[in-house]
Amino acid sequence: MALWLPDDLRTKGALGAFQEAMKASPQLWQNWVQVVPSTSNKETYITSGRLPVPNELKDQRKTMVMNDFKFDVTNVTYESTIAIAREHFEDEQLGLIRQRFSEFGEAFGTFKDKLFADLLENGDVATTGKPPFDDDADVSWTTFYTNSGTVGSSAAMDNNYTSAAATGTKPTSAEFLTSLNDAKATMLKFQDDQGRAGFAATAATKLRVCIPPDFEQPVREALNASYISQTENVFKGMADMDVLPYLAGTDAYYLGLVGSVRKP
Repeated sequence: MALWLPDDLRTKGALGAFQEAMKASPQLWQNWVQVVPSTSNKETYITSGRLPVPNELKDQRKTMVMNDFKFDVTNVTYESTIAIAREHFEDEQLGLIRQRFSEFGEAFGTFKDKLFADLLENGDVATTGKPPFDDDADVSWTTFYTNSGTVGSSAAMDNNYTSAAATGTKPTSAEFLTSLNDAKATMLKFQDDQGRAGFAATAATKLRVCIPPDFEQPVREALNASYISQTENVFKGMADMDVLPYLAGTDAYYLGLVGSVRKP
């Protein structure tokens, strides 16, 4: 039985074009998350809580217990199967099919950005999100990007900060900067599982905002302009910006503190 394999489907043809385009495509999710290796279909990730609050050393050391947390992640396999008529390859002479396979690679390369956008928007009703910690660890978060919750001895933390625009749902540059500064201040007051505020001070040395395309003009101006409405912009360069076209909503942005060893 003869094997028919046109040049455009050989490794250096369409498959090579697919792989090259997939690697070169923008993958904004990598700016926001910590990549952890996986070696099996289902992984159990175990991590310790924050360092207990230090005490003054007097007569003897005081042993303190760190909280233990874990979460399970089951890997999911994604596929996209297509059918192309054989005569298309036989008649193709201009390399357009190879270009199309490059576009397939681009689409698959950005697919994780779509999954990331879904997790951001769905919050505590996300079906794709999984509880980050087990039930016996005294954690009330329902998903990673839930709207509110507690961890260990922390006070309640509300991730859903509201700041209304004067007109419509898109803020002006000045309104965005006010919102960003207030949101950062709110996050710095969050407490860790030991009940200690300010634990995110290192993470707050690098801020990223994830915005829908509708917000790009005012946010880009807010983060890059030296002056706004004839007033010096003291918040210039305060954060980096990612425009995520997969965000369905046009009335919200997302702030991440990503300057620590763990993200977010």
